[in-house]
Amino acid sequence: MNFRKPIVHIASFAVLLVNVLLVCQVQAQVTGGTIIGTVRDTSGATIADAKVVLQNTATGITTTVATNEYGLYRCPGLIPGAYQAMVSAADFVTLVEKNLTLEVGAELQLNPVLRAWQRRTRR
Repeated sequence: MNFRKPIVHIASFAVLLVNVLLVCQVQAQVTGGTIIGTVRDTSGATIADAKVVLQNTATGITTTVATNEYGLYRCPGLIPGAYQAMVSAADFVTLVEKNLTLEVGAELQLNPVLRAWQRRTRR
């Protein structure tokens, strides 16, 4: 008798089953989304240490991050839904972006451009 053939089929089935279960489990764990981007000024230069405040407009939950030395920011693990972004930096006008939609598992790119704040002098 050849017992090897049924054992190979059982082992193959077991490996397939484990892979299917792992894929289902990994997909089930994706519940949030990420908002990323680069903050620049009107000349195209990046802005380090800019403050990016992301507010989920349905829940009111806010998340705040700062840009790195290259003007980059990344905010993972956000609840999917509608967002508003407020971006500010020293000597720049605060920018508000509304009606942003973040979907499950998505990476939404937002690249704000800030205008320099100009002081008005009195004569």
